[in-house]
Amino acid sequence: DDALALLARDYPTGEGVHAEPGLPPPQLHPEVAYYRGYCRERLGSSGRADFEAASRMPTTYVFPQRAATLPVLKKALEVNPADATAHFLLGSLAPSGGSTERALAEWEEARTLIHAGALERARAVLTEGLGADPLNPEVYQALDQALSLLGRPAEERVRVLQRHPKPGEMPASLVFKLALALVESGRFDDAAALFPGRFFPREEFGTNVRQVYLEVRLQKGLALARTGRREEALRIVSTLGDAVPDLEFTRGGLDAFLDRPRTQYLRGEVFALSGDEASARRLWEAAAGGGDAYPYLDAVYADRAARRLGPGGEAEGRSRLESALASWADRLTAGTNFPGANACGQGYFLSALGRETEARAKLREALLLPDKMMSHYLSRAALASTEAR
Repeated sequence: DDALALLARDYPTGEGVHAEPGLPPPQLHPEVAYYRGYCRERLGSSGRADFEAASRMPTTYVFPQRAATLPVLKKALEVNPADATAHFLLGSLAPSGGSTERALAEWEEARTLIHAGALERARAVLTEGLGADPLNPEVYQALDQALSLLGRPAEERVRVLQRHPKPGEMPASLVFKLALALVESGRFDDAAALFPGRFFPREEFGTNVRQVYLEVRLQKGLALARTGRREEALRIVSTLGDAVPDLEFTRGGLDAFLDRPRTQYLRGEVFALSGDEASARRLWEAAAGGGDAYPYLDAVYADRAARRLGPGGEAEGRSRLESALASWADRLTAGTNFPGANACGQGYFLSALGRETEARAKLREALLLPDKMMSHYLSRAALASTEAR
């Protein structure tokens, strides 16, 4: 009764009410309406009117993520199996639990298509979804996911993400995806141009803008060093921690990522490629001292740095990687807010241990799970590396 009273209330709107831009008030939010109908059903009444109202509401800015939403949408479909909105939201909910096949099936039902197909079919369905709902971030994210699993070129993912009709209002999650896709395409300046003039809200258990920003800079430095442009490369990696006037987020918090073994290792690579072996070794020594720090890839890059310093300690390094792998696997049993990053990390550990078939399976699993802490980007990079070997 208490829940229904809250869900059925008309909340104030208009001047003086603070809300996310574009977000409908609770009484016009389809997920709220579905919950309202579900409560009525549980109380012995009919929720049909609420379900019908929900089915007519727009799904823009509606991102179902909670497991508790699953029985709500299933009840709505039990009452009306032809409810396309419920099918679509159920399809949007499924990827958060890693169930891509079920998601595709629900999207197919939502568009009255015949059946869920393979990844190529998924790509076609989701591409159609962009035309039907061009502001819905979930469709872009799912299409980026399908293209990643298909191994499509980064430029194709860039073109998809650049179809957003309001690039200046893209959610942070899509900005991060676009920036990293541009990095993979070698378009570092285009990636860097995405950061100025935007506000990046902090998302609990999400991807931090500083992590993406530093990745753009690091990869540009590496690319410059590899093509012999040493001075430019060194200037980038030597000023990574400097505040940038028009980037508020650079005024604090960068050290948390600069001091991670992965960043130290990659900076060392730039110095080595640029002929400064002494600076490279200092960074690799710092990285080699890192331990396992879930959900970061510290243990992997500590091992890589130790190997760059010279032979010896291989047995100890292998033992550390095996210990980290076991610890990360245990996290899934206990529960984790980073299932995608967990699968990605396990893929890296397995690859470092020479278990490539298992590694590839884990990295592909990561692409099926929510993209947090650059887990899709890192998984794609590792998969490309294993294919190149």
